Order: sequence, then C-alpha cells, then structure tokens
Amino acid sequence: MDSAQANLLTEEIVRKAILGASIATDPELLVEYRGRVPQEYVDAAKLIQDNYEQFRQFVWKRLEQIPLTKKYFGKLIRIRLKQKGILSSPIISVIFNDYQTQEQRLSNVKSVTNIESLRKEYGGNEDFLQGAETDSVMQNMLAEILALDFLIKLGFANICKISRKDKPHIDIFAEKDGQSYSIDATRKHEVRGWEVNDDTGLEDCNSEQNLLEIRRLIIQAL
Repeated sequence: MDSAQANLLTEEIVRKAILGASIATDPELLVEYRGRVPQEYVDAAKLIQDNYEQFRQFVWKRLEQIPLTKKYFGKLIRIRLKQKGILSSPIISVIFNDYQTQEQRLSNVKSVTNIESLRKEYGGNEDFLQGAETDSVMQNMLAEILALDFLIKLGFANICKISRKDKPHIDIFAEKDGQSYSIDATRKHEVRGWEVNDDTGLEDCNSEQNLLEIRRLIIQAL
C-alpha cells in the first residue's frame, strides 16, 4: 500500500459499510430502502474489501480505546476477522456504533464473581465459512453480559457467573430480598423462513404456513 492509500479508511466509511451490510441481510430494513443498498454503502464495503489489512488494523486500533471489550471479545474478534461476511457481524457494529454502551456494561459487571470464566466458556470455529457461528457465540455472550448488567441495576446481590461445565443450563446465581435465584440467560432467536407477501416484502400474516408455524411455536412455549 503506497502513501496515497495509507489512510483511505475512516470511521464514517466503516459505518456506511456496516449499515450497507445490515440493509442487505435484513429484509425489513431492505424494504425501507426500497429494495436496494445505496451505492455509497456498496462503495464503502468495496473500499474495505480492497484494503482489508488496513481495516483489520483499524478494528484493533478501535479496540485499544475500549479495553474491556478487547479483553472479553478479543479472541473471538480475531477469529471473526479471518472469516467471510465480517461487515454483518454484530460485534463489528458494537465496536463502531455502540462501543460506549457495551464498555459501560462490561465495567458494571467486571466485579461479578467468576466473571473471567466468560472468556473461557465462549469459543469460536476458525473455519473461513463459519462466521455466522462465531457471530452466534458472540451474541450469546453479549446476551449474558446484558443479563448480568440488568441484575446489577435491579439491585441483586452476591451475583456469580456459573460455568456451564459445572452446572449446565445455569448461567448466573444471584440473591435478592432473601431469595436465591438460578438463572439461565437465553438469547431470543429470530425465526427464519417465513413466507413473504410479494407486495410488501414483509412476512405474510395471512399465510397458512406462517400461521401453522406461529401455532407450533406457541404450543411449544406453553
């Protein structure tokens, strides 16, 4: 890379590329943009693709400014940067769009007993095509951090991160008002494969197949 290319990437370009990836992978968002990703977002993604090593360094430079995010997610981010579809990864959006919120949550939970086990518990698959799996692992970890932060704000005491190796299906132990709680932090999973209304591009509420799937999910939950 010559000196003229040395500083091609900026935070604005990266954010445009991330938004473009979100539009391309989110049917509802795509409808809002009339079925196409704006060209400036496509161009931003192409610029990152053509200067990927600079982008990788750009990510690590950002992580230096948010040390707790780097500490807990660094290993998974290193894996994700080697995999396909990085711009649609939720952790990249966190790093560039929601870093202050996430860093504050990690600051709030860093005194939780056994919190260090988070880094050991969540591992990723390094296969180039398994980016979605790494993203899912990071989303599960983000959800558990959110749950811990929520419990702290609600005034729970003696909060402890439980290793799944020791107690499967129990992630957190906490106490409040003389009661003890064992908590399983589970991330909501979006249902994929709905039949779509051709006129709106959104899920079809009148589709018999969709109604049967909704019925099945409600019965399963009950």
